[in-house]
Amino acid sequence: MINKNIKAFKVDIRFIFDLGGKEYDVVAGEVARETADKTKILHDKSKLFREGKDALDGILKAMIVESNAQKAIGHIIQIKRLCAQVISVYLTNNGLYVAVTVFKIYFPVSLLHLSDFLDGLKNMFRFVDFLCDNAKLYESAIISRKRRISSIDFDYNTQQRKLPADSVIGSIKPTYYSPINNDRFYSVFDLSNTKGSSDTPLPKSNVEENIVSDSDADENGWIKLDNGKWFHRETNITLNIDPYE
Repeated sequence: MINKNIKAFKVDIRFIFDLGGKEYDVVAGEVARETADKTKILHDKSKLFREGKDALDGILKAMIVESNAQKAIGHIIQIKRLCAQVISVYLTNNGLYVAVTVFKIYFPVSLLHLSDFLDGLKNMFRFVDFLCDNAKLYESAIISRKRRISSIDFDYNTQQRKLPADSVIGSIKPTYYSPINNDRFYSVFDLSNTKGSSDTPLPKSNVEENIVSDSDADENGWIKLDNGKWFHRETNITLNIDPYE
């Protein structure tokens, strides 16, 4: 079933927690054929990283108690042929989002390999636990919010919370979404300063004789040029339209 009211990336798998008729994203996943090239895999992974971040942010924004926010984790799953990789996305106190591969699941190719699938089966149940844990966090946070609204004076309830300096909730950052549709090339992360990045294609700078400074960039890396165009300092992309429209 396709819900046209959902504004999000088109992904192959989306696990939803339904509470009171409202849907909450829990986990997103992508599936690729065995013949999928590296560009397709990188594109899917970059899309899933943002999906995992958004799922994590959704849980955190529902939270009231900071100690509960420390338990929030975003999860994504990427599948290629008979191998599934489960990745968890965390938010540190300094506002850095970190993605960590938790485990892989290798499905047996025949009945002869079924006995070797025990670890994979255990990891499948672990993945189900991840889904349930996030659903419980959502449920607990939403119920707590409703109780607070019904038990505390409305004006007091709507006052802005004072979060501690090392608050995870206060460290949420906006998500960067690729402004160009149907072009996998521009969704690859800039890995130019990392080991083994020589195989990663990066777009060439197409900024048109504009002198730009990193200090002019906003928090998402976009710089508005004097000619009205927009330049992204990390990907070297120049757009004729506002990336936020």
